[in-house]
Amino acid sequence: MTGPGAALRPLADCLALDPARGHRRLGGPAVDWPPILHLANQELVAPALCSRLKRQRRLDALPAEIADYLALLHRLNGERNDALRRQALELVVALNRFEIRPVLLKGAAALFADAYGDPAARMIGDLDILVPRLRLRASLAVLADLGYRLADRYPDGHHAYGEFVRDGDAGALDLHIEPIDASYLLPADEMWRHAESRTEQGAAFFVPSPTDRVLHNILHAQIHHRADYYRGNIRLRQLHDGATLAASMAPAIDWALIEARFGAHRLDAALQSYLWAANDLFGLPWPLAARPALRARLHYRRCLLQRRAPALGWVLVPWANLRQGFAWHRLRHLYGSRRGAVRRVLRHAGQFMRKARTRGVIAQLFRA
Repeated sequence: MTGPGAALRPLADCLALDPARGHRRLGGPAVDWPPILHLANQELVAPALCSRLKRQRRLDALPAEIADYLALLHRLNGERNDALRRQALELVVALNRFEIRPVLLKGAAALFADAYGDPAARMIGDLDILVPRLRLRASLAVLADLGYRLADRYPDGHHAYGEFVRDGDAGALDLHIEPIDASYLLPADEMWRHAESRTEQGAAFFVPSPTDRVLHNILHAQIHHRADYYRGNIRLRQLHDGATLAASMAPAIDWALIEARFGAHRLDAALQSYLWAANDLFGLPWPLAARPALRARLHYRRCLLQRRAPALGWVLVPWANLRQGFAWHRLRHLYGSRRGAVRRVLRHAGQFMRKARTRGVIAQLFRA
């Protein structure tokens, strides 16, 4: 019986960029599929798994009930992605009437700039749309005219205005004014300058450049969304998506720029650990000039250990929250470079303590 932690390697082999890995896995001893399928569903990569096996003509090598189950998930995900695509086109056409051409981010971009060669392979949570900050009010009016309602208004200073929903739609809509909260790591203005213009069925929009798509993917996975670098987590959908993007657009990606961006903010280990994981699990060729440092390799080992012993991740939550809250790049952005590192830490700690009572401090430390 394959345990939950042990299912990672066989699943990664079947999703690997090199089809030989999956071939060896399916051609080896009897595969214990239930834990692998459970992990694939948990990590939102089951349609990608089906797509990979199908394109390699190895889906038929699976037991019939497993193949049928994966094919069903793949078909249903394709139908949902088609609905999301129609929803995105409707919105873009409406925005164009007010001379607003948005940038489609993450999954929304994948609907029109597919890196998988299969529009049903990638699972998409919602539609992320970036609009110019100065056209936010007009964009909100367009959403209201289309029948969207605000389900979640994000706090002031957030990278997105809020989440919008509409009855009958395939997914929610996140309206962005910046790609990520730490906008100094990837500013919207920079993304706009490099973005590629697209037109589909009368809808005019942009998708990020290949470099910015990969940069956004890594920043979102490691630093922004759930700060997984500090928590020692690997989310397979994000990692597999990043590896697929990097492989499919390899000649157009400026890895020197990405490496310099992470290095300038002392996030080298976050970048290297992510790419080391993509290399080890999915066979992504190493793209950086520098080999991964010991710190990055040890971080990846920690991620694998937490996969097998999830309790370790919970024990380390306070430490992860401290590292995230007092990250060098964050404090430098808040307090500038003139103050020394120690003074920045002390000032930040003092401000935090003044804002939060003891209970608030404890809640922040143990926030999972």
